[in-house]
Amino acid sequence: GIISGNVAPPDPTVSSNVYEDYINRTFIIAMGREPSTAEFTTNYDLIYNNRLSSASRSQFADNVFANSDYRLHAYEETRNELLRDNDSLDMLTLIAVLNGLLIDSTNLASFPQIIFERDRMLLTLESKSLFMAGTINMKEVHKRLANNLIFDQINMGTQNFVLAVFQQLVNREPTQYELASSVAMVDGNNSILFLQTGNSKNNFLDIVIGSLNYHEGQVFQLYEKYLLRPPGTIEMYNGTQTYYLNNNYEKIQKDIITTNEFIGI
Repeated sequence: GIISGNVAPPDPTVSSNVYEDYINRTFIIAMGREPSTAEFTTNYDLIYNNRLSSASRSQFADNVFANSDYRLHAYEETRNELLRDNDSLDMLTLIAVLNGLLIDSTNLASFPQIIFERDRMLLTLESKSLFMAGTINMKEVHKRLANNLIFDQINMGTQNFVLAVFQQLVNREPTQYELASSVAMVDGNNSILFLQTGNSKNNFLDIVIGSLNYHEGQVFQLYEKYLLRPPGTIEMYNGTQTYYLNNNYEKIQKDIITTNEFIGI
C-alpha cells in the first residue's frame, strides 16, 4: 500500500500491509466481497490514524456490521447451508404450485394441509427482506429456514429433520436421549428436550433455538468462520453469555474481529 507523502505509519511496528489485509479480510468474510475504494479509504484512515486503538477497531466493526451487504451475505450463507441452493425463486415457484392446487376443488380435503405449507413457505420467503430490514434476527431466520417444505424435502422423515437441525444449528449430533425426545415431540407427542416440554415441530424449533446449546453452537461456528479454529473455554463461555443474554449475533462477531489475533498483530 502506498502511504501518501511517504509519511511513516503512526505505529511503526505495524506495517501498512497489516491494515490493508485486515480491512480486506473483514469485508470478504463478513460481506462476501472486497471493499470499494471509498470504503477502504474511510476505514484505512480510521484505524491507521488512530493506531488501531480499541475505539477505532470498534468503530470499524460498527461500520462493517451496519452495511446492508453484511446482512445480505449472512442471510445467503445461512440459506445456502440450510436449503442448499434453493433460493427465493424456488420458494415463489412452490408457493405458486400450492396456490394452484387451491383452485381445484377436487383437492378440498387437502386444503388445510396445502394452506399450511403455503403459509410456512411465505414466512420462509419473507425472512430475507425482514432480516435485511433488521425486523427479525438470525434466530428467527434459522427458525423459518428450518420450518418449510424445502427443508423437509432435503431432510426426509422426522429423524433426518431432527439430525439436520442439531447438526446445522446446534453444531453437534444429538445424544440418543435428545434424538428420541425430539422425534417424539416433532411427531406430536408430549416430550421433554433441554428441560422444556413440547409436542410439535414449532415447539421443537423454539426450544432448540432458545437453548444454551444452540447459542454455544453458534459461537463455535463464528470462531471457525473468522479465526479458522474453535473457541477456547473462556471465549466459548463469554461468547455464549453475550449471545444468550443480549441476543446480539453481531456483537460476538465484533468481539472476534477486533482481537489482535484476527487483525494479525
